[in-house]
Amino acid sequence: MIGAMFRYAASRAMGGAVDSAARHASWGAAAIFLIGVGAVFSLIVLFWLLNARYSAPVAGMTIAALCFGVAAVLFMMPRYLDWMETKSKTPLDPAAETAAVVQEEVAEAVDYFGPIRVVATALMLGVGIARTIKR
Repeated sequence: MIGAMFRYAASRAMGGAVDSAARHASWGAAAIFLIGVGAVFSLIVLFWLLNARYSAPVAGMTIAALCFGVAAVLFMMPRYLDWMETKSKTPLDPAAETAAVVQEEVAEAVDYFGPIRVVATALMLGVGIARTIKR
């Protein structure tokens, strides 16, 4: 029972990290793609500058600048989204915030294991701690 509790806690802890890493990877991949597109257009612009000095290079430089600008915004997007998530949460006092987190985790554990297994595991942990304190 205790092993199942630790597996459950580890899966809950890793769930947020996997979602965050996936978000960072997808936004980073989009930014890297646009940097590649910008690099290609930069090479085209360099060719056009050497070949024909005006008009076409202005359009190419504008496209390259836009690609690099969008890539910079995409690289900043995960941090901005994380900042918006923390900003949208209503600030609570530490005791109320801790109680809310414990309430949510207990509800998740009861939904996952069932009430009898949760109570039995809590009883076993309590008895083990009491024995340790008694010594």
